[in-house]
Amino acid sequence: MKRFPGLFLMATLFFQSSLVFAQGVGINNTGNAPAQGAILDVSSIDKAVLLPRTTTDNIPNPVEGMVIYDTTAHQFHYFNGIQWCALLEEGAYQFYWADEDGDGYGYPFNVIYSPNPPEFFVSNNDDCDDSDPAIHPGAEEICDGIDNDCDGLIDADDPDIMGIPISWLDADGDGYGDPLNEIMECPVPAGYVSNNDDCDDSNSNINPAASEVCDGIDNDCNGLVDIDDPGLTDGITYYEDADNDGYGNPDVSTIACDPPPGYVDNNLDCNDSNSDINPAANEICDEEDNDCNGLVDIDDPGIVDAATYYQDADTDGYGNPAVSVLSCNPIPGYVLNGIDCDDENSGIHPGATELCDNIDNDCDGQTDENFNFMSDPNNCGACGITCDDGLPCTINLCENGFCSIIIEEGYCYIAGQCYADGEENPGFPCQICNVQFSQEQWYYLPEFTDCGDGGQCNAVGECIPP
Repeated sequence: MKRFPGLFLMATLFFQSSLVFAQGVGINNTGNAPAQGAILDVSSIDKAVLLPRTTTDNIPNPVEGMVIYDTTAHQFHYFNGIQWCALLEEGAYQFYWADEDGDGYGYPFNVIYSPNPPEFFVSNNDDCDDSDPAIHPGAEEICDGIDNDCDGLIDADDPDIMGIPISWLDADGDGYGDPLNEIMECPVPAGYVSNNDDCDDSNSNINPAASEVCDGIDNDCNGLVDIDDPGLTDGITYYEDADNDGYGNPDVSTIACDPPPGYVDNNLDCNDSNSDINPAANEICDEEDNDCNGLVDIDDPGIVDAATYYQDADTDGYGNPAVSVLSCNPIPGYVLNGIDCDDENSGIHPGATELCDNIDNDCDGQTDENFNFMSDPNNCGACGITCDDGLPCTINLCENGFCSIIIEEGYCYIAGQCYADGEENPGFPCQICNVQFSQEQWYYLPEFTDCGDGGQCNAVGECIPP
């Protein structure tokens, strides 16, 4: 018996090839044995020779030299003119078929020729789908449009089918069937599905895969509606508002589709037993966080009744507007006003007497405002300029900011001194105060008037000795 060591054959159903025909050559497709003189030359660059897969019993008139693959004996046979003979000896090379899906059945179109079975290859070629381990001879035929047991029959055409399944109408096309509308057909008709889990087959938004929402409907078909369904997706958390101030207690809440009585949709209250304490309240001085912002009294910049206290460094009762602090309680050294204009001088404050000293003593924004520099003889033209010369013969005046005098009757005012009427100029006996003549100049006695010790007055008021 001839052996073929190392021969590799890949059997395929179709292949690219060139057919070279001689006279009398033909391809027999009648089912009868070809003519004995027929010659077929098949050549290909990447495909193998295709041999018939049948049994010797299926060829009534074999001819000498005919070669087939016997699907019963799983062996190549040839006809020697008298009988069919095995092409290979027992224990020699044989064919193995790939079992890529590992179901124990080989794929007829993926074959090798080998003395030993390689890994992932088997000695049969009975698989009809080597990509699915659930499809092979002996598998259960089910209603799925596939030849599951590789007997060439599909679904209801196969007497081995494991019963006709029940299908349910899916009128709304959501993938879930109406439990009240079922049929038994194979294949399953269009518009039917293999489950009866829909609870409303007229609404595609209602099915077991839908989300439960607040609408009074069992959206996910679990028998629970709205808040009774733990899978509710749009329930709102409401918070107890025991003091009815519109703000809820963060520690007491419930989930609902609509607000329960006594509940609100916020959790902003920090004291749900006092309606005066909530985020809308004013912060006041009471050692409570009235507006629920976490800050109490003076620490809260929004406090409304804290007082501003001003430093009173000179303790005159008036505060420094430049140094202040906000407080709920009095602070030592501080007062409630900030109207002092000099907190280092206790004599300067509102209400103090305004002095003529170029200082705003009474803090009214004006300096020396009570003094008339145009007419005040004690502050004529400026503070401290007095017109009083201390002389008995003058009346001191301030006119238009300048000092002036009025000479009293019966006196002369000459060279800043007072002289009574008729009084001599000291050291000049020929000059006297004569108010009839002038109150501001000396009167010269007539020439040749005796001026004492034999002297006589000359024309210019001098006493000429003898």
